[in-house]
Amino acid sequence: MSRTSSTTWLPRSRRSPAIARQRLAALLSSAPHGSRLLDSGLVVTTEFVTNAGAP
Repeated sequence: MSRTSSTTWLPRSRRSPAIARQRLAALLSSAPHGSRLLDSGLVVTTEFVTNAGAP
């Protein structure tokens, strides 16, 4: 089983959720069967990044 990880610093910005989604899509495209996780991963990533930037 291979493991892939990535760390990205995101600024507190309205663009951060889109940047995070792009990074996730790139990461999953290189992972075996990553496409199966893409839709759910994009929703979760958007929620996490949006809520992390909330005051």
